[in-house]
Amino acid sequence: MKKRLIPVLQLNGRKLVKTRDLRDPIYIGDPINACRIFSEKNASEILLCNIKGSKDRIIDFEHLEEICSESFVPLAYIGGVSQITDFDRLFGMGIEKVGVDQLLLTKPEIVEDAVRKYGSSSVMASITVQKTRFRGNYFARSVNNVASKFELSDALNIAKDAGCGEFVIHASYNEGTYRGIDDVLVSRLPLWLNNYPVTYMGGIGSESDVGDVFESTFFTGVGLGSLCVFSGQRSGILVRYPNLSYS
Repeated sequence: MKKRLIPVLQLNGRKLVKTRDLRDPIYIGDPINACRIFSEKNASEILLCNIKGSKDRIIDFEHLEEICSESFVPLAYIGGVSQITDFDRLFGMGIEKVGVDQLLLTKPEIVEDAVRKYGSSSVMASITVQKTRFRGNYFARSVNNVASKFELSDALNIAKDAGCGEFVIHASYNEGTYRGIDDVLVSRLPLWLNNYPVTYMGGIGSESDVGDVFESTFFTGVGLGSLCVFSGQRSGILVRYPNLSYS
């Protein structure tokens, strides 16, 4: 499968922000302008993450339509999807892939309906991974804690059984830290993931980190957050697309 470098744009309302462990958002700028920049750089695709959407179940469809009108590369969206009509509206405006996180863990039957209607390649499973501080155990969590904690393997199996055709493994505890890939997390992933496109995100801060992800067994995509919006380790805001190439 083709290797993909994917800018991950966190949306907080109509603002483009960058968080650390999904907290303390730093204002970056206008997401429409950022999408325009990444389109001009011919990014593989752009992943829009509505960081309040899964908690508040609110999608700003009007704003997303404005973003779609300025983007000329494939767009994927995660956050706040709670019913089949949300899939209808997102795909109708030109979103190519819709990611499900909380919905997957609380109402997988709706995800199954979306897969039947739009095909497995259009529906992504977004697995938000947390890590216990002392024992180092991994689990998947619901953003608003309605679904509480799921064993990582159980969450992945729910996604597979629902028919999701792509996976995003989000090491949220590493997000914004520049720590690179978590090799222990990777070692806990099931081998059947090799049959799917899988994107890793969380902690990627250098070209070396990107290479480490692609050297792993599973991953065909790398989600880039800080690397696409900061000039260094949060030293200054600079929206950019890394000039890297992987086959």
